[in-house]
Amino acid sequence: MPALLALAVLCMAAGLGQCRRRRDDGRERRGDPRRSGGAPALNALDKHCARCHQAGPALKRQKPAKNFGNVLRLDEIARDPDLILPGNPDGSGLFIQIAKKDMPYDCYQEFDCDAEPTANDVKAVYDWIKGLGDTVEAACGNRVPIDTGAMVSAIADDIAAQDASRRPGMRYVTLTHFYNACASNEDMVRYRQGVVKLLNSLSRNSVVLKMRTIDPNATIIAFNLDDLDWRKEAWARIAGGYPYGMEPEGMAYDTATSTTGTKLPWVRGDWLAFAASRPPLYYDLLRLPETFAELEREEGVDVKANLEAFLARRAGFQKSGVSKHNRLIERHPIPTGYFWTSYDFKGDASAQSLFVHPLGPYGADAFQHDGGETIFSLPNGFQAYYLNTAEGERLRKGPTEIVLDDSQRDRAVTNAISCFGCHNQGIRQASDDIREHVLHDKSFPMSVRRQVEALYAPQAEMKELLASDAARFRKAMLRAGLDPDLDSQAEGVESINFLSRAYEKSVDLRIAAASTGFRRTCWPKAWPKPAARPAGSSAAWSRACYRAKSSRPSSGIWSPRSPPASPSRSLR
Repeated sequence: MPALLALAVLCMAAGLGQCRRRRDDGRERRGDPRRSGGAPALNALDKHCARCHQAGPALKRQKPAKNFGNVLRLDEIARDPDLILPGNPDGSGLFIQIAKKDMPYDCYQEFDCDAEPTANDVKAVYDWIKGLGDTVEAACGNRVPIDTGAMVSAIADDIAAQDASRRPGMRYVTLTHFYNACASNEDMVRYRQGVVKLLNSLSRNSVVLKMRTIDPNATIIAFNLDDLDWRKEAWARIAGGYPYGMEPEGMAYDTATSTTGTKLPWVRGDWLAFAASRPPLYYDLLRLPETFAELEREEGVDVKANLEAFLARRAGFQKSGVSKHNRLIERHPIPTGYFWTSYDFKGDASAQSLFVHPLGPYGADAFQHDGGETIFSLPNGFQAYYLNTAEGERLRKGPTEIVLDDSQRDRAVTNAISCFGCHNQGIRQASDDIREHVLHDKSFPMSVRRQVEALYAPQAEMKELLASDAARFRKAMLRAGLDPDLDSQAEGVESINFLSRAYEKSVDLRIAAASTGFRRTCWPKAWPKPAARPAGSSAAWSRACYRAKSSRPSSGIWSPRSPPASPSRSLR
């Protein structure tokens, strides 16, 4: 297959978005954008966009809109092809929304802002993006690309170095394609954190999985199935849906696969973050049951009994970060730590108001909720997430009439990627509005007021409970060798979401070439016409540049020619 055709097939088959052209000068658009006239653009974005899209003191909302909270970090957004195409303002998503007056949203959609962007503001953003294509130098510098052969050899060597009893369970998550595509060191740190945080969030083991990379450039992360209490069926489920499965020719690959008993002992980190943070794979890997009642039994909690014995602690409030109506959160102790569940409503009718019906979901005068979300601590201190209907049936996504996640394309709260993003620091703080309301309203019967007083915690107690549970999560992150502050809203995007979004971004030729095995000297500057190709046949050029030509589609591994393996209902 000619090399450029292979790139086109990769982009279309992987479903990652359209491949975009690079400028004819072939230079990379990286580095500090301020050096190319970024100061006026920074000022314009600060005036008109930071209030919704920059985490920190300037933010005028509970969390950044669309989970996009780094608009003033010009160097970061310049590397995001969904926002900026350096040298091409008219093709850049950020500029298009400003130029078409879709953004700022509060100005053009809500008609509630101090001032709209001026023509000079719009021009400043245009000029900055235009200038990026002419002034930003190549970012790779002296970075030596890691080809597939080197990656497989490193994996085979690491397997051989393990104790014989652990070799069959060794698995690897690769970030090599990001390194080859000149991802910044800062982004690579976030990608690694996203991988290790995700794996720990899918573990049933009581011991945290610590960061361990096996190559000098820290692009390959190693773990063992036993580290996560995973069974071989779990990895088979992952491999069955992997869209990049290839069998590189060579002794290293044969050794790695024969020792581990799988044709695919590694997967790309961005794909894993995307696939394993969403159902059905998320539910399968954590072996979560299909009903809330089963979840209670498996996690050792009896919600009804705890309510009757006043062992649960509650807080209710009118406003929250995701719910459109009033919401109730409720904490139960479990052997691994905490079990928080919520009661959510799709309306404001009397039966759905906690201010009218503060007790429930059992009893004659109980509120009538429509669904719930559950967060519980895993044995290693990380968190698991669960969505269900009022009847207790498991959900993949929360109904948008009840809860919303503006960071997702369909705005639906998706388990668990939405939960990872919202609970980037673990359990969030919340303030109760119900306890004092009921206790000071004598129209409520004395029996109701006494039950509310016993179940709804005073503000100080609730604050301490929430802080203690958040600290438990933070300590687990630290034990795994991760930086909790890197996932804070001040940094913009939680690390699992950061890695997952990298999979969803548009693919330009540089990224596609790095993913398929092109040497950097062969990266095309644009789709060349036949006359512009190097001397010799297309086949000769392919042999020189297309390293993946020595790989063959792996039998038993998903490829564009065969459908994914049917998802199993459960791996338990």
